[in-house]
Amino acid sequence: MRQARILLIEKDEGVRTVVSAVLERAEYEVIDVGDALEGLKRMYKRYHDLVIMADEILGANVEELCHRLRWFGYMPIIVLGGKSNEEAAQILDSGADAYLRKGHNYPELVARVRSLLRRRREHGSFSGGDSDCDPGGCNTRRGNGDQDLTLI
Repeated sequence: MRQARILLIEKDEGVRTVVSAVLERAEYEVIDVGDALEGLKRMYKRYHDLVIMADEILGANVEELCHRLRWFGYMPIIVLGGKSNEEAAQILDSGADAYLRKGHNYPELVARVRSLLRRRREHGSFSGGDSDCDPGGCNTRRGNGDQDLTLI
């Protein structure tokens, strides 16, 4: 089975570097960008299995970005930040699947990634041999190549 592809959207380059390294050590493919527009461009170019983003992003508010990412089909979204409980609840209500406080709790981040990807595999997509299919996201992969599906 291929590595899960994670899109990381974070304006702070230092945080991007550390989170990318942690996820790559856990054997995930990480594509990191510094703003919302670049994140959306990457989503148009290539399918990602999960998105991790900061609660403060250049170019969009996090609630709007959650809605826009849902246009691509279902993929888990984890938001990292330091908002109040009320603001975190609002972000979850806008479409995020998890909200984690920024800091050094990287084992929890990796565990959340594993959990959300496992749940997604069990309920939304399927795999066989070197192929993966995500009907909700209208994507299929064989080997390293992505292919969009058109709904009729």
